[in-house]
Amino acid sequence: MVVSFAGLRAESGRLRALGWSYRRIALEWQRRYRLNARVAFRLAHGWTQEEAARRWNVRWSADGAKTGKSFSYWEVWPAAGGRAPSTRTLQRLAELYLCRPGDLLDGEDFGRLDTGRDDVSDTGDRIPGRAAEPGRLVNGGDTATTVRDVPCGCAVCGDDDMDMDMDAEGDGSGDYDLRRDDPQRDMELAMRRLSVALATRPVGARFRA
Repeated sequence: MVVSFAGLRAESGRLRALGWSYRRIALEWQRRYRLNARVAFRLAHGWTQEEAARRWNVRWSADGAKTGKSFSYWEVWPAAGGRAPSTRTLQRLAELYLCRPGDLLDGEDFGRLDTGRDDVSDTGDRIPGRAAEPGRLVNGGDTATTVRDVPCGCAVCGDDDMDMDMDAEGDGSGDYDLRRDDPQRDMELAMRRLSVALATRPVGARFRA
């Protein structure tokens, strides 16, 4: 199916007016038009490659200027002529496109083979205990599982204000901080608290249905 950029930009505007998220638009276009994820998210915002590059440069000018060609390389990958985006690049593309880094990678979703469920009701599947930071997303989706803290006073539970410096590329090419307003940092803290909660529960205790 052949679609025009102008047509997609107009369609995105209509869907946004109906309340669709950029993620929902991109996923629909991946399915309908067979676009790869990075192209779909850029087009969901109604941006050309040059427009996306300009927005990148405004936010991260210290990294060196990106061009439309940079975005083209990332979008063509893994086909011949493309270049694989680094972990740091995916993180920043996700921030630019308002999604998760993993949303920008194509491939089959093997989660469909999982017999568990992703959705969590408002009344179930919460870890009992003292509420630490209500509303924090654990599963990273559209439904939130509230994390309940364990008031054990350990270093893990008390490290909310700690900053972690991390080499984004793994090769010394750049650093960024995982702070409290970083979704990746939030997820890490949530999972560590969950591990502590499970380890400190008495024998025979179970989750509330």
